[in-house]
Amino acid sequence: AATLTPKELSTVALYSEVENELLRLLGDQGVEIVESLGLPFDPLRHEAVQMKESTEYEDGVVMLQYQRGYVVDGKVVRAATVVVSSGPGPS
Repeated sequence: AATLTPKELSTVALYSEVENELLRLLGDQGVEIVESLGLPFDPLRHEAVQMKESTEYEDGVVMLQYQRGYVVDGKVVRAATVVVSSGPGPS
């Protein structure tokens, strides 16, 4: 892993603060994040872009999220883009 300079660490911290504030403001407006990682794939809330073998996750469980999804007033406005486990594969 690369070591970050103090300026880079400061920039990362600033972006993190902006992200947290944006998510708080969206939450105040009724926007919810679609939870994905480690949960069963739900085609109404997730868009699978790949299936991949995994010994860590059971078949049909989201193992990686590429992009967050959002729900407003119970309606999905953007599905989460995910990779779904196909189980451990052949032995």
